[in-house]
Amino acid sequence: MKLRRTSFELAPAGTHPARITAIVDLGLQESTWQGTTRQRHLMGITFELANKRTKDGQPFALYERLTMSLHEASKLTAIVEACLGNPGPSEVDPADMLGRAVLVSVTHRESGGRTYANVSHVSPIPDGMAVPETATPLRLFDLDHPDPAVFAKLPALYRKLIENRVRPPEPDSSEDADGDENPPF
Repeated sequence: MKLRRTSFELAPAGTHPARITAIVDLGLQESTWQGTTRQRHLMGITFELANKRTKDGQPFALYERLTMSLHEASKLTAIVEACLGNPGPSEVDPADMLGRAVLVSVTHRESGGRTYANVSHVSPIPDGMAVPETATPLRLFDLDHPDPAVFAKLPALYRKLIENRVRPPEPDSSEDADGDENPPF
């Protein structure tokens, strides 16, 4: 066995047409900032840049984690409105956003000696702008109705967050009726 250090190719900074290729319920996540710990229900959204490829020909993908809130000031509301119109609906089925084309503004941010590509803004596609369809399979993962086949194909980042989410206390046994271990959802 050989281990090889790989380098991560950053998505280019700027504004790019993109498609939403995954929407993932990440469950209740705990975070601490400035000494305060809180829990938030998060959603993962994957944006695939159209017409931009890595050196090995793969499309660039950006993974965004957002609080599941449609408050007027939330980042998720801006994405919903970019996909479904402004103002967005008061209740949304996330599946309605899958495959939708949007414009994403990508910025580079340095932290801990590394540079990261982040989605800083999402807006609607201008009238008349064509965005190619994606060849990437669209994926929706909902913890209320988990699909093990979809879970297995999620990016490792999302799988790890789902596996480590905050859960209500478990019943007495960690095994189900068949004696198998519970899946991570």
